[in-house]
Amino acid sequence: MILIKRLAIVSGVYVYAASNALLSGGLGPVSRDYGITELQVGIILSLGALAVVPTAPLWGVLSERVGRRFLILTAIPFVLLSPLIMALVFSNMLVLATSATVYTLAVARTIKGVFGGALIPSTQALIADTTDSKTRVSGMGLMGASVSLGALSGSMLLWLTAERGIAVGFFALLLAGLLAFFLSLKFLPTSQLHIPPRTKKPIRLSQAWKFFAITMAGFAGYTMVVPIIGLKLMDDLLVNSTEAMKSTGYVLAGATLSLTISQVYVATRKGWDALRLLRSGSVGALAGIGIMILADDVFGLAIGMIAVGASLGTVAPGAMGALSLSADKTDQGRVAGINTAFRGMGIAVGPVLGTALYSFGTDAPLWGALALVFFVAVLSLSCQQPDI
Repeated sequence: MILIKRLAIVSGVYVYAASNALLSGGLGPVSRDYGITELQVGIILSLGALAVVPTAPLWGVLSERVGRRFLILTAIPFVLLSPLIMALVFSNMLVLATSATVYTLAVARTIKGVFGGALIPSTQALIADTTDSKTRVSGMGLMGASVSLGALSGSMLLWLTAERGIAVGFFALLLAGLLAFFLSLKFLPTSQLHIPPRTKKPIRLSQAWKFFAITMAGFAGYTMVVPIIGLKLMDDLLVNSTEAMKSTGYVLAGATLSLTISQVYVATRKGWDALRLLRSGSVGALAGIGIMILADDVFGLAIGMIAVGASLGTVAPGAMGALSLSADKTDQGRVAGINTAFRGMGIAVGPVLGTALYSFGTDAPLWGALALVFFVAVLSLSCQQPDI
């Protein structure tokens, strides 16, 4: 029963991550059939990450007042509006002019981003409410693993439904989302655990800001590398676009799988030292990026990305766990909301920064990512051990 309750807590973010992966991977290829330009595709995709930035802190504060359960159960149906609209559009059940299609997809993506900004901090805060100091990091590892598994599932769903059309994938996501909603409705805790009466004491930023910076730099460093892998293969190894796409898929699948395995390992074991996990993961990510810089073939790039994925699988729960343990019991929702906003900024800035640096050289984004991860490592060394 405890396992089912834990899975219910993270089921919403699993579906959210899966829908992001399906849309990110599938919108580009299908856009040509609807007259949508590459620039419009980029705008639609970026709106989701940008919508999280201003709204997540507000949702985090609201979760302290109305409760995590209420906010999660409210957010999931709105998050599911996006795959529903996408399914209607791409199945041609909703026939629109090209401009109207772009606006409709943009609105759907924005709605999902706004309410995803409620779902992520509410889930993170609920995990903090329902774990003690010895299980906090493993709880955050479970959340990270659910996001990674969602991304992996979304990518697999895109592959499985490619011949039938992307609309089939979105309809499948709707069914998964409804299951997540009813699972949450039945098994989510009905009250906040471990939370004393609310005080008006402000968030202590002396340590929290470091974890916010680590979150933004870490996500920016990872997302600035992903878009340039295929370009690097074409420009450095002189392969055609088809082979580059195929090889990129292998490289990213390996990274996602190693990330997932790493986070599952963290989630299934107790007693982690949050800062030690964060610091060791930062060093591992530095080594992985270094391997990618030195690589001269697809295998080398894959090994580097697998090392980066496995390392970030410890960095994320370490950072979230240390942040949660450093915050007061009454601040869990607020710090989770602010952290989610910094996460969104990193995801939004990373691809733009990576592609901009690429114009200076095929390895320039990797050096930029190396600098960001080095910043994470240095900052983690200056963090104080959380009070537990």
